[in-house]
Amino acid sequence: MKSVKLEIFAGSESIVKEINLDDDKTVRDLLTENGIDEINEYIVIINGVNTFDSYILQHGDRVKVFPAMSGG
Repeated sequence: MKSVKLEIFAGSESIVKEINLDDDKTVRDLLTENGIDEINEYIVIINGVNTFDSYILQHGDRVKVFPAMSGG
């Protein structure tokens, strides 16, 4: 079992959780299990690096999730 820190930012609010995961869980698994189904609408940063939803999480990873911005 491994532990990761999940931070979800939404406007002026944020949610911070320490989560224990089974081995071989991906970013997509983590987000889906935490209520984020439309991953393409978010930017995911792991340990300071933008990453893919297929990334297999490692013990101690820091996952930050931001809504994608658009404008014109």
